[in-house]
Amino acid sequence: MRYTALFFILLLAACTKPEKDVSYYYNIDSLLSTQKALLLSKGAVIKKSAVLSGDTAQAEIHPDSALWDKEFKIFDNININKPTLQGMYDEEVYADSNSNLQVKAYTTSNEDAQVKSLKIYYLKNLENIRKVEAEYVEDNPIYHSQRNLKFVFDDIRKEPVLREYEIYGTQKMIFKDSVNMHIKSSISF
Repeated sequence: MRYTALFFILLLAACTKPEKDVSYYYNIDSLLSTQKALLLSKGAVIKKSAVLSGDTAQAEIHPDSALWDKEFKIFDNININKPTLQGMYDEEVYADSNSNLQVKAYTTSNEDAQVKSLKIYYLKNLENIRKVEAEYVEDNPIYHSQRNLKFVFDDIRKEPVLREYEIYGTQKMIFKDSVNMHIKSSISF
């Protein structure tokens, strides 16, 4: 009788579904991996312009998978959906005063947090994402960098597709002047 009960308990345990990954905040990693696959499958082309302390450069890039990973590396830094960051951010949802979009905003006053704010702009529900904005700060004794990042999405066949992204800010190394930067990229098919 004991073996029968033990057998049923083990059988029941084997039949239960594994727990899903826990999400505390909006999952930027998931968004980026979906966009990378989508843009790669569409053969997207990036037109990029950069201004770094007054010097300008432009380029047109036909990225492969590895280049998309490199291109999106900076955006990986704004993922706040990590167990170590749980409870660090205040969440607020409100209507955007400049559009018909809703905003889900995450902010923190914690000085150690690198992502100071993350805003997700969407139409009706989070699956209809239209824009992401973030403020990212790196600060240590020899280096300080503040970057504002922005992604803009278009609705193509009822699916959000990244159409442009932008990085602007400053960086300062010890014993050197501050450097201003502005990188703007647009994506076409």
